[in-house]
Amino acid sequence: MVECRNGSLYTGITDNLIRRMEEHRKGIGARYVRMYGYKSVAYVEEHPDRGAAMKRENYIKTLPKKEKLTLVIEETEKTRFLLDRWGIINR
Repeated sequence: MVECRNGSLYTGITDNLIRRMEEHRKGIGARYVRMYGYKSVAYVEEHPDRGAAMKRENYIKTLPKKEKLTLVIEETEKTRFLLDRWGIINR
């Protein structure tokens, strides 16, 4: 999940988070993020396969923003751990 400059949250999937973050930063990622601007990664999860990731993505997209923010807050340490493990500096 990406936080946009306007405070909104964009949810998507990727098999290469570093590449995807760079695309968002350069404005060549998802149209939504191009419109509202990339700020930072708010939340990440790992899944065993693309199908599982897509199911989870679709579920998260149905959540109201308040519940998405609760997820981000509750899982902040896990997100930091995964970003650190992957050698990603979140900016």
